[in-house]
Amino acid sequence: MLNNVNLQGRFVETPELKTTPSGAKVTSFQLVAQRNHKSQDEECDTACINCVAYQKTAEFICSNFTKGSNVMIGGELSSRSYTDNEGKKSNITEVVVKGAYLDDGSEYPF
Repeated sequence: MLNNVNLQGRFVETPELKTTPSGAKVTSFQLVAQRNHKSQDEECDTACINCVAYQKTAEFICSNFTKGSNVMIGGELSSRSYTDNEGKKSNITEVVVKGAYLDDGSEYPF
């Protein structure tokens, strides 16, 4: 089976590096990516995609990108459940980022 996602888009907000209780580095962010087709009013549709990166990949992303930065990422699709602060169970689907490319073509390897 294959689970491979490649996206090009822009950061909705500047990514922030956080540390989990176990000491792992993590950043969660959203990318806005254009779709290949246009809507009825001839404007390009966009998708807002949830992403998460861990450890050195998270550090690379947080030190090299800000709100509006263009990026190409590669990773895999993941679904998980969690319980929010109000006790409500929710599901989320996100891209677990394994690598990211800077505008100059340099990358943090997959």
